[in-house]
Amino acid sequence: MLAKSLLHRELNVAITSILILLTLYISLCSILQKSLYNPLDEGISSLLPIFNGSHLNPLEETKPQVSSTATVMALFFLWAIAMVFGQVMTWLRLPPLLGMLLAGMLVKNVEFFSPIQNIDADWDSILRSLAFLLILIRCGLNLDPDVLKKSLAIFSSLGFISTTIEAIAVVLASYYLFGISLPLAILFSFVLTSTSPAVTVPSMIRLQAHGRGTEKGIPTMILAAASIDNIYCITAFSITAAVFFGGTGNDDLTLLIIRIVVEVTFAVVSGIIFGLLLCVFPRVRVRHAHFIRSVIISSFSTAIFFAAKSTGHTMIGPISVFIMVVVASIKWERDNPKKTKKEEKCFKIIWDDVLQPFLFALIGLVFDFSQINWDVFWSAMAIIFIGAAIRVIAVFAMSIFMALSFKERIFISICFFPKATVQAALAPFIIQYATGNDDRDKSKFLFNTCVLSILATAPVGQLLIDLLGKYLLEKEVRLAERETDSSKVESFEEFEVKPQVIQVEKDNTLRVKVVPIDN
Repeated sequence: MLAKSLLHRELNVAITSILILLTLYISLCSILQKSLYNPLDEGISSLLPIFNGSHLNPLEETKPQVSSTATVMALFFLWAIAMVFGQVMTWLRLPPLLGMLLAGMLVKNVEFFSPIQNIDADWDSILRSLAFLLILIRCGLNLDPDVLKKSLAIFSSLGFISTTIEAIAVVLASYYLFGISLPLAILFSFVLTSTSPAVTVPSMIRLQAHGRGTEKGIPTMILAAASIDNIYCITAFSITAAVFFGGTGNDDLTLLIIRIVVEVTFAVVSGIIFGLLLCVFPRVRVRHAHFIRSVIISSFSTAIFFAAKSTGHTMIGPISVFIMVVVASIKWERDNPKKTKKEEKCFKIIWDDVLQPFLFALIGLVFDFSQINWDVFWSAMAIIFIGAAIRVIAVFAMSIFMALSFKERIFISICFFPKATVQAALAPFIIQYATGNDDRDKSKFLFNTCVLSILATAPVGQLLIDLLGKYLLEKEVRLAERETDSSKVESFEEFEVKPQVIQVEKDNTLRVKVVPIDN
């Protein structure tokens, strides 16, 4: 009875509208640090206090507070330059993110563009967070639930084991070759080894749209493993920072472990609950259902992510959002013929035209070439190459136990090569956690290594994934006839339909023919 009432058209629309407004309200209050009970109180007027500019280059002197007006204009010009550079790279058949990175680097290192550098740290961090959030949503929407159920152990091993192996290699190289202290080397390793979802996720979605590797679920495999990789690295970084640099004792360490377990459990449970809620609201048979679904999943995601961040429980947000999107998409894939294609198209437009230019242009602003010399460059390249080579070998070795061809194993091995998102977000904390003078100098080198890893791997990684995906992955052959059940309707976009013109005589004359009747 209750289920039928919730599916009633008017009631369902009303509850859906209330949920959207409520989650948008929570998002605004979380970002602006306003009280949920008295949001118009002028006592607090700043943005999230955790957006403290830590993502900016810590080697620079602290800049004065920038006005919102100057920030908006600077962001507009930065976005425009990034879009132009990205389009030029597209014409040259190169990844557009390379042009967007170059746009940020140009603004940072050319004196003529110095006014555009006046971007408030809070705005910068919010845009980066929104970009990361959109990546999580797109990743969750494009996972194949059938492949996910069959190969969950494989995804987990790729996300955990291969990342740990690369982290160990980076720690050993940093400690023995460059004399980095062990605590700082461990902290640095979890920053450098994280795969960039900003590169991997859009590339996998493109391959999946063209049917490359989908028969064996390779795009879903990489999407899930990359998400696990990021969550694992961020969690391990937080634990390492608390243990080695937070003055944590044995009792505090026990409490920290308990807190992590509780937060992860809460994130998973809340993600499932919110996902089930989105399975009901909105119902599929309502006007503009796909648009409403895009809006409500965006509002829920921003509310969960920023509310968790504002309360200091940063681990809950990404996990809960990812689980919620996966649970909701399983239902959305089966309750209508168009599945989640319209939602994904909506988020693709936002990514391509808004958040991708902002994200990579803002990452480009971190590149200050006055802080990098040739000694730093080659030393950084050595660490990056050692870690990447070990990761490629580890992933290839693990793929031997999968039912994949040799070409497919090679492709999977290079998919974890790109770095960008986590490196840009967490690298500044390495300098903040360094204590002694020697550690301080070494931490600057580690920061520049993270910066150079973005430039060296993000464009090359996307180029390799896009090119090798066409030659190493087999294209799925789709049959023209499939089951026409509404829950299993397949897309026919792969087939070229040639219309046939049938000529019919337009003769309306009545003709009567009389014939003898046989006795």
